[in-house]
Amino acid sequence: LKKFKLQKNVSERIIAKDRFTLDELHNYFRVSKISMYMSSYEGLGMPMIESQLYGTPVITLDIPIIKELPSKGIFSIKKIEQNLFDSAVKKAINISDVKRNLIIEESINYVKMVRQHNSKIFKNFQKV
Repeated sequence: LKKFKLQKNVSERIIAKDRFTLDELHNYFRVSKISMYMSSYEGLGMPMIESQLYGTPVITLDIPIIKELPSKGIFSIKKIEQNLFDSAVKKAINISDVKRNLIIEESINYVKMVRQHNSKIFKNFQKV
């Protein structure tokens, strides 16, 4: 975030921490307009899924995992550049309540699908 020029009074409304308790994290997702996942390390993208379960859109770098995640609430940027960041922020902040509900619905369906898939894998593993 230090690389970006932020609008007046925006920087004081940004919470940037390395670690959150689960309660803190979910509270922030619940009350935030957007969340940002600016790590180039791929991981599983769990913060992006959790954010979307609250209808909170995500701004992220264009990393491979986002092709596997629910997409209605993800605004990706290919590289860290001011104009790309500004465009993603405007799109994410200005989504409608209808779109937020679609983000939640898509994310819930994704989690259900992952649970079913993992359940099948676990059952097959038990047979071995």
